[in-house]
Amino acid sequence: YGGPPANYRISRVIDIICRMNLTAFFLCLMLGNPLDLYVACPLHTYFFFLIWMAMRLQYEANYSKYLFRLKLFGFACFIFLFWDCDFGLRETLHSFLGHSSGSVGGLIGFVRELDYISYLHHWAAFIGAVYAINQPILSLQLRKLESLGKIPRFLAKGFMLGALGLGASCWVDGPHQQAIAYFGVVPFLFYIYLRNMLDTLRERHIGLFSWIGKY
Repeated sequence: YGGPPANYRISRVIDIICRMNLTAFFLCLMLGNPLDLYVACPLHTYFFFLIWMAMRLQYEANYSKYLFRLKLFGFACFIFLFWDCDFGLRETLHSFLGHSSGSVGGLIGFVRELDYISYLHHWAAFIGAVYAINQPILSLQLRKLESLGKIPRFLAKGFMLGALGLGASCWVDGPHQQAIAYFGVVPFLFYIYLRNMLDTLRERHIGLFSWIGKY
């Protein structure tokens, strides 16, 4: 999404939003389920808009090594002010999506659920963007690591695996709800590193998931 200006056109945005939400919408109609059960789809749309706006504003800076990172720093500051500071910004925005004086927190059920889940994962989109930007560097690091001898390669991989494993084990025993917004990435990093640690694992994947990701 950070490529040519044509990637930011409104028709493309609408196309992506429809692909993310239409299936859940029709399932709600067919099964008579409340939208709360499919909050993951609106949540992905929510964060897609966040990333799209961050990339669309001054998109010329996306091609500059340092300006792009400065822009991401401003994006991180916005996330911190919006979700982590008690200025009422999040509550104000979500109250426009739906408000009911008879429900908990003054928000209707679906919006209250969206508000809660978005808080738990409010750093996820930013972390994903940072990873996407640095993916070529990480790929180069892996290739260089694989070119080392067996003992240095084993020690380096073992150290990383041990550090991430220790973090993941602390996460399992820790306070999930309070910490998930900030440290929820640790078990994912552990899984990603474990999944890509060996050549034989990196060479194998599920074709369907790969196709969906490209589509």
